[in-house]
Amino acid sequence: MLAQRFFRRQGIYADTQFDPSGQVISDDVFAKNVASWLPTDADRAYVKSLMKPVYEPGKIAQYMAPPKRTAVDGKPFEFEFVRVD
Repeated sequence: MLAQRFFRRQGIYADTQFDPSGQVISDDVFAKNVASWLPTDADRAYVKSLMKPVYEPGKIAQYMAPPKRTAVDGKPFEFEFVRVD
């Protein structure tokens, strides 16, 4: 049932507030807790600071895990699959 409540800007749940566990709550309870439940501007800034592009073949951005399989069409991980000119 929680998945049906996820996109709350439309449908029968559009005007209803829920806590993180999916329980219906009042607008007042939501307003009191929204800052602790949703990302803050500081959280968003921190995540943005992690998003540094890496263009060097064979290197991975720090926020990504290395692939489990390193071969596409038998090519090594270091192969330049995408050219950035």
